Amino acid sequence: MTADVGGFFGNPEPELLVRWYQAGAFYPFFRAHAHIDTKRREPWLFGEPYTSLIRDALRLRYQLLPTFYTAFYKSSVTGLPILRYLLLRNIANIDRNSCNVQMTLMDSISRINSI
Repeated sequence: MTADVGGFFGNPEPELLVRWYQAGAFYPFFRAHAHIDTKRREPWLFGEPYTSLIRDALRLRYQLLPTFYTAFYKSSVTGLPILRYLLLRNIANIDRNSCNVQMTLMDSISRINSI
């Protein structure tokens, strides 16, 4: 699972870009990347409150890096994906209405709800 944060084509509105950073912070592979013909998307170009919200998402991402490194190691040993739906964790006790929007990052984070 990866994300070209902000999308590769087009020019997202600031609020959508913030949400993309917030979701992308939890993806194993994360990059702010776009086509050469799109508008510039550096976080500081959008002004407040967007810059602070993006900064918070990036700080959280950096705090999670040790967890991601551990998860990648465990994945190389077990073959299980790094980020997976809650359904794979405990299939016997699943809330069938929400299992498609809740994800786990190996065993390090108990649950990441959709943003």
